[in-house]
Amino acid sequence: MLLLIVNAAAVSVYARESFVLEGVYEAALDLPRVCFTFKRDPNGDVLYDHSEGNQYAFLDTGASGVLLSKETADFMNISRHPDAEYVDVGVGGADYFDVSEPLFVMTTGLEDDPYDFDKYSTSGPYRLQVRQDAASLSIGVLDVMGVPVMAGKVAVFNTGILNNQITYFPADVLEPNDSNIPATDINIPLRMEKYIYLSNPDNIPPLPDVGYNPVIDNITVTLNGVSTSGDWLLDTGSIISLISVQQGMKLGLVDSNGDPLISPEFVVDIGGIGSTVQIYGFEIDKLSVPTLEGYDLVFKNARVGVHDIGIYDEDTQQFKILDGVFGSNLLTVSVEISTLSLAATAFDYAVVDFKQGILGLDVNNTYEPDLPDDYTNYSGDIDSDGYVNFADLQGFAVFWLDTDCNQANTYCSGADINTSGTVNFTDFALLADSWLANPPCGSELNPYPAGDLNRDCLLDFEDVAIFVREWLNSCDKLNWQCRQADLDLSGRVNFRDLAEFSGNR
Repeated sequence: MLLLIVNAAAVSVYARESFVLEGVYEAALDLPRVCFTFKRDPNGDVLYDHSEGNQYAFLDTGASGVLLSKETADFMNISRHPDAEYVDVGVGGADYFDVSEPLFVMTTGLEDDPYDFDKYSTSGPYRLQVRQDAASLSIGVLDVMGVPVMAGKVAVFNTGILNNQITYFPADVLEPNDSNIPATDINIPLRMEKYIYLSNPDNIPPLPDVGYNPVIDNITVTLNGVSTSGDWLLDTGSIISLISVQQGMKLGLVDSNGDPLISPEFVVDIGGIGSTVQIYGFEIDKLSVPTLEGYDLVFKNARVGVHDIGIYDEDTQQFKILDGVFGSNLLTVSVEISTLSLAATAFDYAVVDFKQGILGLDVNNTYEPDLPDDYTNYSGDIDSDGYVNFADLQGFAVFWLDTDCNQANTYCSGADINTSGTVNFTDFALLADSWLANPPCGSELNPYPAGDLNRDCLLDFEDVAIFVREWLNSCDKLNWQCRQADLDLSGRVNFRDLAEFSGNR
């Protein structure tokens, strides 16, 4: 086991089991920011030329729409529809918004030249959510660039910059295949889920443009040998990470009212959409996240708040509680609230690919050298196709009992598994130990099955339920092509998709 201590954080690697981080505190030092402006016409002038300073907003994967403060909308002379109103739900409850005129939304990296408008990423036109009231003194002016500016694109978060300097947390939105997108070592599967309530009876159209949010499935939290798993919203706009009251009850942290059963490690007031709420936080033994590399990313002694975030599910017409929220404290430099101590992050960059559905993490070499190449290969995978099967056994047999295996001949084309120089029973045992092993489902070598809409690597009734809910819906990048149910990418879930979907069952 390799164990390194850096700025009160530690990291260790357990081969093909876990990539373990220790020392992450409860709150992010800052939230990711981008510069932004708007156009009414793609070939027209920008509404704000930054002549009075840089205009930044928070880049928030947990926000379904683009949210502007009343102050910003007034400053840019953005008009609102006289009758429209939209109800949104966040950590503090529900809030009512005005709805803007359609605008092209432009963003660029916080580290980029804000006057170089040719470098801005443009999305839309979209209608935006505009706050009805002036900003409070406690929260201040708050502008949020949510899913619509990232849909179909790649959001890059410079998570590691705060390790070395006191500055803002910069982020950017890039087109897929942009050469500036960092390479990543750890990749976590995402799916986009519908956390919007367009049919709310209090909504008055025209409504703002909103999109589906990224979710990390099967996150497990463990305390004193008790574990519970759930699907968490990836929310870069949250300074802390959360579990639901039900999850907290299973771990013995809180009662059914959310009141602490044990002394909390921290208490924090969180403000956002709606009001400000007080949240109790606790240290748990492990927070484990499955990766496409086949091992778990584990945050040891992680700190999470306990709070229920409720949403209305339009499909089932029922309210449900999010299992958890994966916040920015797990990605960037984190803060212990009581002492203001800082813990460095293990990641130089976090990359959220909204087209492929992947959260990629670039591991800082200060913490850990390059991850072992064999994380995605098995010891008996002679032909390196990601599977251990009869093709590998045939390749192994060709070199049986050879004694001249060396680096020059790649150790008998991989048959000398333990690189001893000879292909013998020790190598055969290693091959047998990984017999019929497969690469992780969802990885490049083993993609998700066509029609696996919920990305659990099974073709079952849960996928059918998603398909039925998206039937005849209009599909686009905002709703992740109707949660991938638009199999032929025609823009609508119809009988052609049904034929392909049924053929995969």
